Amino acid sequence: MITCPPSHLDGAAVICYAVSETIPFGKLSSKEKTVDIHAMAIARYTGDGKVYLFLCDAGWNVMQDEEFADAGEAMKGIPQQYLGTEFKWQYI
Repeated sequence: MITCPPSHLDGAAVICYAVSETIPFGKLSSKEKTVDIHAMAIARYTGDGKVYLFLCDAGWNVMQDEEFADAGEAMKGIPQQYLGTEFKWQYI
């Protein structure tokens, strides 16, 4: 079972998050490994007006991030490979 995220990921305060407990949202591959993406979070660094979409494994380890102007844009900017899954964003 995936728990709620920590209050901060990579030093950024989590604003909202979505989890997929049964099947991953998708997979993220690199030369070294393939990781199941079970969680996503939108977070903001102190003093930064932008937000970041974090793609995470089941343990809330950040596997990839991307910068956006605001949370709405981040939600629209989810990579295509993850769009086949329903997202239920929960605000903190």
